[in-house]
Amino acid sequence: IMTKYIIMLIGCIECDVPSYPIATTETEEEAIEIAEEQESTWKLFGGDGFYAVYELSTLPIGKESLANSS
Repeated sequence: IMTKYIIMLIGCIECDVPSYPIATTETEEEAIEIAEEQESTWKLFGGDGFYAVYELSTLPIGKESLANSS
């Protein structure tokens, strides 16, 4: 199992601010740094929102990893 981190923009449906992924990283520190560098949702979209970092546990994908999973 691999651990990655995803940075998400969490928007506001009432303010018409979208939600979408920004990036994925190998470390939590890098993810937090990227999240902190993002522009304010007020500046970008004129509404409320925030950036969040989530930990993802993933399985490697590919022919080799599938063959070794049994």
